[in-house]
Amino acid sequence: MMRWARAAVASTSVLAAFAVHAGDCAALARHELTNVRIAIAQLVPAAADVPEFCRVQGEARPTIDSQIGFELWLPASGWNGRYYQLGNGGFAGNIHQPALAAELRRGNAVAATDTGHRASAFDASWALGHPEKIVDYGYRSLSETARAATALVREYYGTPPRFRYFTGCSNGGRQALMVAQRFPDEWDGILAGAPALDWTRQLATFAAQPAGDVRLQLTFAEQFFRYMVHDDPAWNLGQFEQRDFEHARRRQIGNATLSQVLDATDPDLTRFERRRGKLLMYFGWADDLLAPRMGVDYYERVLARMGGPERTQAFFRLFMVPGMGHCQGGTEPHAFGQAYVSPGLRDDPEHDIRRALEAWVEQGRVPERIVEAAQVLHPYKMGEP
Repeated sequence: MMRWARAAVASTSVLAAFAVHAGDCAALARHELTNVRIAIAQLVPAAADVPEFCRVQGEARPTIDSQIGFELWLPASGWNGRYYQLGNGGFAGNIHQPALAAELRRGNAVAATDTGHRASAFDASWALGHPEKIVDYGYRSLSETARAATALVREYYGTPPRFRYFTGCSNGGRQALMVAQRFPDEWDGILAGAPALDWTRQLATFAAQPAGDVRLQLTFAEQFFRYMVHDDPAWNLGQFEQRDFEHARRRQIGNATLSQVLDATDPDLTRFERRRGKLLMYFGWADDLLAPRMGVDYYERVLARMGGPERTQAFFRLFMVPGMGHCQGGTEPHAFGQAYVSPGLRDDPEHDIRRALEAWVEQGRVPERIVEAAQVLHPYKMGEP
């Protein structure tokens, strides 16, 4: 409990005077939104270290084959004016409630989506014969959830969020880059951890040259090629050929290719820069699931596209973490506030990358370093090993 008390003290001065009164939670069930059905809106009493909150469960249906489930949790009191949206790992399919609870403890309104299906994060069978669900998973669910959640926040508090943030790691990191590239006007700050940004290429690499966590990589690859590429539940990795990679990238999903739907590789972040958004990305050098150089390569392509370090670092910075594995864990200190399971040593912008992002967005305080237990992280510079 002491840690969360410190979190309240650490709130930025920009939000210190922000005070609103929550409205009628149950009334949100009657609030009309285009292509959205609200199933539940109920006030949940405080319990343990989770404060009282309004829990909203809804479903967005932008197409006839879409069923984008989402949850929005709204602090009943003490809202700090921030809205956070959380990403998903793997093939998504679920909403992680402990992560939502952690955001409530920080005073945030928070939402997450199942991305349009309900399944294990290692299961892609929902994609069989459902191209619209692949689009929902790829990117559409992220914007649909943000749109519905922002409207509901406004309705409940009588004012929209002052700042909107997206955070996620792995596939959630891919989602973070996807919203920066596709929906830049919806976000003030984005935290992208170990993004699986070139998802189609990465899954083909898992199939052809697995390394590190081989079992997990092979599972992802087989599910992907079986259900998203070949639409054949009998397909197995023994049938994989190198040409399957090109087939994956070029497979038509509506008017786009599968690569265009899933891959967040566009280095042109001009619209996000003009929005004055701020993007932080991190990657562990010891990641055994995704190649760390993928993050470095993307950052350097952004540098080239955006005109060099000076312009790029004014809105986008990369932190490479020595000894850290995939998202967290590893042989070196690896907790710097990137997730609720990896809290920083202190709840401030020097030790918590989430607080660093907030300070950058809200106060213009540029993140020059993040302090861990035994090492200091500095923004990546071209040419570093």
